[in-house]
Amino acid sequence: MATSTRGSEPELLTAAERVRTETALLIAALSRKKPFTVAEAFRGRPQGERLAAEAVAADLVGRGLLRSHPPPSRRGRARYELTDEGRRIAQERLAEEKPGRKAQARARKGAAAVLEQRVEVLEGRLAQWITRLEALERRLGALERAYEVNRDASRSESPPIPAHAEPPVPDMTRFKDWLFTALDELDRRNRRLGLVPVPQVRQALAGRVGRRDFDRLVLQLAAQREIVLVAHDRPAVLSPADRDGSLQDPLSGQLYHWIRWGM
Repeated sequence: MATSTRGSEPELLTAAERVRTETALLIAALSRKKPFTVAEAFRGRPQGERLAAEAVAADLVGRGLLRSHPPPSRRGRARYELTDEGRRIAQERLAEEKPGRKAQARARKGAAAVLEQRVEVLEGRLAQWITRLEALERRLGALERAYEVNRDASRSESPPIPAHAEPPVPDMTRFKDWLFTALDELDRRNRRLGLVPVPQVRQALAGRVGRRDFDRLVLQLAAQREIVLVAHDRPAVLSPADRDGSLQDPLSGQLYHWIRWGM
């Protein structure tokens, strides 16, 4: 409410503010069986509203809607009670306000019901997604188990290669299949970091392709941009085993320690 104090009198109220203050004061008077002060009727409200109500109460007395009783002492405040005409007006104002309050209550209930329906719909969709994710997890687990069984079976069926002999040279198609399978498996074990160490890949394919063929075919795939080789920026910190397992380009002398995968 746009009121302020200037001495002890409030600034002039707007028409809408005056009507609201009159209505609040008259309705509050309906519940009072004894004469009351404005401070009692507007208890808990801002001081500006109480001062405005004092001015409105005096106006209502002049219009014959309130009856004023003089204060019991010099420091006391005037007390008011409704006249018969004031009671009639107050009851009319109260009757006008009740439908509005009921409509607001119905609107709040309607909004709450709409929110509840939306929450139920979202909960239903979430349950569907959870069911789908669980089904995908089961399917993925079955595929991983089948892959491990087939890998172990293929290893057990492969004839042993003498320690002194190099494995036969594979064709590029077969080598790519071996390489990409090993990269995917090693990257999964490394928690999908996206960089697979070359020594690990070399070790995984040790029984299938010799060292020189491995280097040649990996460099060829890198030249064709089917894989990406990543050099170690501090090769001196590598252990002798890691340095030996890395791949060195015979032309540039660059030492590649990782193969980028899955990124």
